[in-house]
Formats: sequence, structure tokens, C-alpha cells
Amino acid sequence: MTIILRRRVVCNKVYRPNRLVHTVVGNFAKRLKNESGSALSLLERTTKLVSENQEVLQDYLEVGINTQRPPISDVWNSLLLKAKGIDKVSDERKQLLLEGKKHVRVPQIAYNKFLKALYPFKEVYTHQDELSLGSNFARFSLINHDLIYKEYSELPKPAPLYMEPNHLEEFLDQFFFLRDFIRPTNMGRSFKSSSKVIYARYREQANRRKNHISMCSHIIEDMKMAGLPLSTQERNRLIFMSFFKDDHQIIQKVTRAVEALNLGEEKSRLLSNKDFNWKSYKTIKEQFIQESSEGKLHISTYNTLLSIACRHDCAVVLNDILHDLGLDFLLEVTNESKPIASANRETIEILLSYFSYNPRGKNADKFYSVVKYLTESNITPDIRIVNEIIKGLIRLERMDEANYVLYCLFQNPGLTLNTYPDSSQFSPERIIEKGLTYECKKYYKEVLQIYDFVKHVLNEKNISVESHFEVRPNESTFKPFLDYYCSPTNANFSAEGVLAYIRDAEENGLILTTRMFQVIFEKFITMNSGHHPDTDWSYDMLNAVTSKFLHNHDIMTSSHPSERESVSKLILDDRLSTDFDSAKVYQDLKGRFIKVSDHMVNIITQAHITVINNSGFIDSNKKKSIVHHIKQSKLELFECVQDKRKSTPMRRDQSLSVNEEVVYLKKAFIIDLIDLVHLW
Repeated sequence: MTIILRRRVVCNKVYRPNRLVHTVVGNFAKRLKNESGSALSLLERTTKLVSENQEVLQDYLEVGINTQRPPISDVWNSLLLKAKGIDKVSDERKQLLLEGKKHVRVPQIAYNKFLKALYPFKEVYTHQDELSLGSNFARFSLINHDLIYKEYSELPKPAPLYMEPNHLEEFLDQFFFLRDFIRPTNMGRSFKSSSKVIYARYREQANRRKNHISMCSHIIEDMKMAGLPLSTQERNRLIFMSFFKDDHQIIQKVTRAVEALNLGEEKSRLLSNKDFNWKSYKTIKEQFIQESSEGKLHISTYNTLLSIACRHDCAVVLNDILHDLGLDFLLEVTNESKPIASANRETIEILLSYFSYNPRGKNADKFYSVVKYLTESNITPDIRIVNEIIKGLIRLERMDEANYVLYCLFQNPGLTLNTYPDSSQFSPERIIEKGLTYECKKYYKEVLQIYDFVKHVLNEKNISVESHFEVRPNESTFKPFLDYYCSPTNANFSAEGVLAYIRDAEENGLILTTRMFQVIFEKFITMNSGHHPDTDWSYDMLNAVTSKFLHNHDIMTSSHPSERESVSKLILDDRLSTDFDSAKVYQDLKGRFIKVSDHMVNIITQAHITVINNSGFIDSNKKKSIVHHIKQSKLELFECVQDKRKSTPMRRDQSLSVNEEVVYLKKAFIIDLIDLVHLW
């Protein structure tokens, strides 16, 4: 199973499940173990609940029941809209648009161009297609938001009035919930990047955010002109974008880079955020309450404001929200007043992250209080909330407790050595739970919203149902452990432990990703930078990991099975071979989880140079010659890469061909690194 379950040595000690853990964590882990033994996935359980209680749900939704039952997909869609709280707004917009069609003439050529930009993938989708990783990647990798907005701007004003209802909903979803808005999160792992690179990356993303907010503001003005309402979620998202503030680690990294470049004036412009304080919070709160039919904030708005308050570390706003949600046990002064709204799983996730990651100081006691609240609540634990608890415990350096939660997670009868992994885990239902793609995560969240809503409705009607579902680990379950063990401050984790981690992750049906390899390569750099030749983070170990990196890229990008097998056998280290090669299952992803980027080439090169310089088996003159050769070869590589990129044609198919050539050159360079010392 895992490193934990196999009792492998981690940080020079063996974890034992019976080690004393915090009572709160023990109670949560006990509930997790008791409830996650269901044979049904979240998607399967939700589908079963909806199907078995369709009439009850239709009645609750006020859907007319005819002699013939409507398709379950219709009920499913209605439930999703209801769970999100946008059912009435969606219906109202549809009615207004249909009425407006009687008075406007849609310019067909301009509208067709707009649709082509909005739906770049031409396939006709079915329900199964929505669960297909390959089709989702092909579709969403082609979306160009700038092009969509350009074609949108060519429509008559106000443009939303000329759209079909389903096209408008897709368009708004694309712009208000843009996944790339929160980036550059990857900057947090930029190992020893130059100040110039960090500054350039952040400035580019800051400008993109500014432009995106401007486009969204323009769309909102058009919606007002068209007399079309916005949903609460769309308004929440606009507030989130308007007051967005980066993670404090990213801000610190950018601040240091700007100061190193002596760009004092640029610092204030680049890192300026719209201030979120008590006054702005009260203004938003009062406005939403006035416009609400219920005279109070929706829980999604509370969660949005809570997230912003945590990012800005605004304690006065945080306390007011906690009071309104009846979470006074987290306040210094408790009050027994009746809560205005009930916290949900998103509230819990935000608080778990905040109390274990607060830049002003972590608060383990409040973190445990949130875990206790979750354990005693009616919220069914899912893998996302389990991962947040594991991540929080690791941030608080409660490794025994984090390991215990992982141990209990694997007590599920379906996750035993005899039956797991099996082919069933690669069904569409299981792949959604792995959260490998943005679309998988989005779909999983929607299913979870439907599940929570259906469970709430059935509980209100005193209908007893079996509602638990199976909870299986994914990459985000394991990655916090890898980050911790490979952190610069943790000098006791062995390279053998990393090899075991890689093997265990694959045997648990997980696919290795670029960011996982990046953490490991950075550990080689850290462990060899102190000139300790006795470290086991050696050249042979580095080559084993590098070989695995290339192996997984090859097996996911090569077109023919015979080619994949021949390439893999040539470079794969025996210590990293597994009986179950999950990479073959993800053939339709075409290597998107293992990317031979410029950044990865630089990290792998730096790792090899550092390890060679620290080696006690190579004399100093030979080290200098090898390192000089590596640097010169890398310089020649990137000169060639730049030449090929400059010659890239505009046609997409030819551009892809050039990219394949570039990747081939990079991989050839990395293979030379592996053999360099032995051939020198």
C-alpha cells in the first residue's frame, strides 16, 4: 500500500498506527473509517439517491409530474441549479431572452463566429463524453478567452440579448469562473528563479487579471443594459476577483524580487490590492441583504466574504461572519444568539486552511475545533475535506496525526492489497474523484453540491437513506507528505523513501505529475548544496528519478504500444517498476501531467550539476570539465529551441509539430545527462 502501511522508514522512524494522536483527530479518523467503506463512489451514490427518490425530489422542486416520468437528467440539472441557488435566475434569464427574440434580429455571421470561439471543440457531447478526460482536455485546451471576448464585442449591443439562453449561460460561466485567474500559484515552487524572471511572470499575470476584470465589468454593464439579472454566484465571483489577494508566500517572493531589481515605484503598483476592510464588507453585506428575497445573505456569499477576509487577514470581518454562522466557539467572546445561516463544507475547508496557514500565526486549537465541529456535524466527509485536514496537520507539523488519518483512510475494505488497484478505479466515476483536471474538479464539486442538497431534502422529510460513499485518496492526499519530507528543513528523509513514494503512488492508481517530480528534483539540489558527500541523494538515485520522469512522459505520449514498451525498457530503473502501470490508462491525456518544460529542464540540469559537485567519487578537475560541458550543452540546446520557436508557423498543426521537435531535443539532452558521468 503506502509508505505508511508498509511500515517503511520515513525520516529515520517507522510510523505505528497505535501512536497517541489528538482525540479530535482520532474521532474524525474513526468516523472516516466507519463511513468510507461503501462500495459506491460519490457519483454512483448521488445517482442512486436521485433515482430512488425521484418523485419526492420532483415534488420538492415543484416539477410537474406527468404519467410518464421525466428523464432523470432533467431532474439532475434542476437539482444542480437549485443546489447552487441559481434556478430562479436561470429561468428568469431564459424567459427574458425568449421574449426579447421577438424584437431583435440576430446577425448570423457574427453570431456563428462567436459560437465557434465559445465551442472550439466540434464533437457532439453525451453524458459519457462529459466524463471523458481526453475529450475534456481537447475541448478546454482550445478555448481562447481573448478570442471569445473579441467575437462577443462584434455582436450588437447589448450582446447578451442576442444570445440563446444556453449559450449565454456557458459564456458567463467561462468568464466569471476562469480557472487561471488565481494563478501564478506555480511561482510558489519556482526554485531559485532569478528576480527578473519572478518579476516578469508576476507582472504578466497581474496584467491579465486586470484585463479580465475589465472584460467581466463590461459584460455586467451589457447584462444591465439587456435587463438580465446576475446570479448570486456570479456576483460573488466578481467580488472575489475585485478583492483578490495572492498567497502571502507569493507576495513575499515578488516583493524580494522587485526590491532586488530596485523597482520601488513598481512595487506599490504591482502589489497593490483593493483594500478589504470593515467598511467595504458592511457595504457589500447590506447591499446583498437588501436585494435578497429572503432578507439575508446566501451561504455562498458568506463563504466568498470569508475567503476574502482570510486572504486579507481581516479579523473584524472574520469574527462577524463566524458569529452570523453560529461558529462562536471560534471567537474569544461567545454569544448564544441564533445563527443567520449554516456553515457548509466549503466554510469548513476555508477555516481549516486559514487556521493552519494564517500568516500572522497558525492556531492549532482553532484548527482542532473546526475538525471537531465537522466530526459532529451532518456533513459527510469527502476526499477534498480529508485532504484539507491532512494538509493542515502537516502545516502544523502534526505528522503522526496526519499519518493516522491517512492510515484510517486506507482501512476501506475496497483498498486492500488484494483488490486495489483494480480496473474499476479507472471508470469515469473514479477518474472524476481523482481530480486530475480542472474539469474533473469542477464536475466533482457539482456532484457534491447535488449530493448535499438531496441529502438535506430527504432529511427534512424524515426519509431514512444510506447516504455514505467511498472516499479514495488522490494526488492531493499524498502531495503534502511529499512536500513535507522533501522540504529544505527536513534533512532526514532518505532518497530511498522518495523511490518508495513514487512506487506507492502508482500502485495506488495515482498518476505522477510534473509538480511531484519538481519537488523531488529540488530535494536533490537542497541535499547536495551543503557539501555532504555521504548523503544518499546520490547521482545513481538522481538518475533513477530522472529515468522515471522520462519513462512516464514516453509512455503517455508515444502512439504505439510497441514503441512505448521499447522506450520504457531502455531507461526505466528496476527500483521504480510497478506491477500496475497506471500511465497506460491515461493515454488520451497525451502527456499533459508530465511536461518537459524549459523550467523542468533547468531544474533537472541544476540537480545534476549540484549532485556532481558534491560527489566524493569524482576528482575536482573532472567535476569542472563535466559541469562546463553540461552548461555548454544546455546553452546550445536552448539556442536551438529558440530558433525553432521563432520559426513556428501560425497553423496549429504545424505549431504542434514544432513543439514535438522541441520536446525531443530536450529529452535527448536529459538522456545525455543520465549517461554523462559514466561516459566521460
